Amino acid sequence: MKQLAKLSIRNILKIIFSLPTTFCLFRPSDAFRLRDLNENSRKAENSRLFKAELPTVLLLLASVLSAQTPEWVYQHESPYPNAIAVDSAGNTYTTGCIARGDTNGMGIIALNPAGTLKWFYFNDTLADWAYGNDITMKLNRIYVAGYGQFLDGNKDLIVLCVDTLGNAEWIYRDTAAFEANAVAVSQSHHVYAAGFTRISSLDIIVLKLDSLGNLKWRYIYDGPAGSYDEALDIAIDRNENI
Repeated sequence: MKQLAKLSIRNILKIIFSLPTTFCLFRPSDAFRLRDLNENSRKAENSRLFKAELPTVLLLLASVLSAQTPEWVYQHESPYPNAIAVDSAGNTYTTGCIARGDTNGMGIIALNPAGTLKWFYFNDTLADWAYGNDITMKLNRIYVAGYGQFLDGNKDLIVLCVDTLGNAEWIYRDTAAFEANAVAVSQSHHVYAAGFTRISSLDIIVLKLDSLGNLKWRYIYDGPAGSYDEALDIAIDRNENI
């Protein structure tokens, strides 16, 4: 299955994170230019999906879309989304700061093309809090990269794989890393995650996992002494160069 558009506007969405999450789907005729992250390019393509918290939606609609009418709006109790992936049928899969009641954890909100909830994956057993920073879909599997945080401030990098029915396939936890900000999957089912760690200082970390979520290798880049190094995105080519 072709990897389709995914958006990551986490820094914008966290401005107002106390309000319910809202998703808006616009007609193709109303589409505007967003980033299309596919396997081989970073070209900006017309995208049908946009997501944001309610106040952010209103501001962006006023300045970017004038007064376009959404096809549908879906609202969830979760504080804010971080990333969204869309499959070839128009189903959407969203992750971020996902909540159920008063509890937050690693989660995925799956909606059908009409904006109706298909399923809701939620796991609050990974840490005191858990967040998804990025999401992608490949070969009928959905992958989420993020982290779990504990009361003492420590964090574990987490990569999650679920099937298209919302059943967990595997969960990878790396206690040597802090956060995964991006995830990508190759045609051979290898999973790559990038983010940062604090082994010596704040350093870039890149992981490669096999199709079952087992670590194949870990690479850490330590820049100039005392510098802040963090990977925010990742791309792989057909030869799995990163």
